[in-house]
Amino acid sequence: MALSPSGPQPTTATPAAGSTGARLGDVAAARPATLTQLQTIPSSTVSARVNKGTIHSSGATINSYVIVDIENQPGLFAYIDNAATRTPAAALQTAGFNGVASVIVKVIKFAEEVRQGVYDTSGLDQLQRLSPAEILSLAKNYPNAQRASRSAASDWSDASEYLSGRKDIVAYVGMRIIDQHGEDVADDFFHEITNTGDGTPEQILALRTVVDKDLRSDKPMKRHHTAAMLIKVFNAWHRQESLGRRWMMMVNEDFPVLDDEPQANAAE
Repeated sequence: MALSPSGPQPTTATPAAGSTGARLGDVAAARPATLTQLQTIPSSTVSARVNKGTIHSSGATINSYVIVDIENQPGLFAYIDNAATRTPAAALQTAGFNGVASVIVKVIKFAEEVRQGVYDTSGLDQLQRLSPAEILSLAKNYPNAQRASRSAASDWSDASEYLSGRKDIVAYVGMRIIDQHGEDVADDFFHEITNTGDGTPEQILALRTVVDKDLRSDKPMKRHHTAAMLIKVFNAWHRQESLGRRWMMMVNEDFPVLDDEPQANAAE
């Protein structure tokens, strides 16, 4: 069946034998896109999803149409990326999260794992794979992820290096501290971790004892245990309270929550 779209007509080559033109209706269910290709494909694959197709230099005949006057959709490029071999970090990089996009992706994934209870005694076993579009959307829920990721690679780099190079975990905890207490408090905390001067708080000394032992171990601490350790130490350090004897997260214990500001609790 010949297509008769309004507007300028494309240049159409003669279809190869055994081929049929995809109908315009076949494209309607495709993902949002600014460019839709109507392909001449073998009749045996007419039922295949048209949006999965890619133009190759194979000699196949295609009709291409550019659809205009479509309502703008923020982050549309990330949906197109879903069908390509692109990474979530590439989506953030394209969206302007320059320099630390790969760390931000890890921070967002870890934050979602925590939110959905992956590290609790009951919750998801694991987080499903996040597409580039989903990562871009979730980034709005974590506005301090970029700032914390940059600090983990700069101002807090000594703490990141001391904690086995886990910049993503330092960035995650730093992000949570910034969310609740501000960047100055986060700076003070991570500075304390690597400060070898006199008067080191007992909470920081307790953390160093665990970290130094872990650095000598053949089996390094798991990432979420490192994050839980930092959160527990921060809570005690900020409240100026003792950690107690058995303060590391146990297997039957839910993932710890960073303390809110006392003023916020009083307002409730």
